[in-house]
Amino acid sequence: MARHKKKIEQNLDSLLDILSNVVGVMVLISVIIVLNSQTTSLNLGTPVLGEPPVHARRILFECVNNRVTIIDVDGLDKKIQAIQTDYRARAAAMPSARQLSVLLKRQDVGDKYYRVNIDLKDGVNFLYTPREKTQGETPSDFKKENSRYMRLLREENPEKRWLFFVVRPSGYEVFRAARRRAKEEFGFAVGWDPITEGLPIIMRTGGGVGTTIQ
Repeated sequence: MARHKKKIEQNLDSLLDILSNVVGVMVLISVIIVLNSQTTSLNLGTPVLGEPPVHARRILFECVNNRVTIIDVDGLDKKIQAIQTDYRARAAAMPSARQLSVLLKRQDVGDKYYRVNIDLKDGVNFLYTPREKTQGETPSDFKKENSRYMRLLREENPEKRWLFFVVRPSGYEVFRAARRRAKEEFGFAVGWDPITEGLPIIMRTGGGVGTTIQ
């Protein structure tokens, strides 16, 4: 007697469900990536790294809480040098990095907007801490006659100076306005670097913040 072959029926519904889910997730991820890339492009523009103008000196700014503040690095450096000179006159030697760190902690060294300290965890790093959260100028302040930012753009030479902005998430709007004024109205080269809210601004002795045009 001939044996009847048993047909094995396979249910492919589960496999199709799995494949559909995988394809759906991949499509969703692709959409998110595209949207994120477009958002980044609209917010700040695509960074293009380059060298600053030859022999031009940098002017540093912080953009946070929709306000832009000038970080007077040159002026703050002169105050640090004054501390070192005074120490040398008393001790007949320049202070070490650790001694200078102690001096800056004991004295309030800075200007109206920032105080300077030293962090020695990874080399010699100068930390710039803002005095207040609401200091600086908003985009609407640029229209005022006494705007410090606009006065600086009028007084400085774009062939001898260039601008670098440390931009926090809460400072994107004012950065875009400040960059537009600097580049389109006065012809300044501009660089920027995004930084997380709350992180200190660190200037390293080996070069520091803001060494390229973006």
